[in-house]
Amino acid sequence: MGQDLSDREIRTKFETMESTNATAFEVTHEKLDLILTQTTKTNGKVLGLQGEVSKLKEWRSYLIGAWAVVTLFVVPLVLYINAVESNFLGEQINQLKGDIEGIIAKL
Repeated sequence: MGQDLSDREIRTKFETMESTNATAFEVTHEKLDLILTQTTKTNGKVLGLQGEVSKLKEWRSYLIGAWAVVTLFVVPLVLYINAVESNFLGEQINQLKGDIEGIIAKL
């Protein structure tokens, strides 16, 4: 048969295994905490020291606001001005045609 181990040797080996497992458990939890911290930071959800919104979220809100202003006000204004100018130019062209026809009729 194999070696017979005394109670003391068994207890010592068990305590060594228990200590090794505890150390590995702590290391694993430290790594998981680091991963969680990094994930939170990269998602832009970390608040500053006084709890203010991150700079990335602040810029995002500015860009969304600028996009809304351009979409809701500037684009319709440009389309309206374009329509008014094209109508104005059409009237000017018709007036010039009338003037040219009048001049030709006099000749």
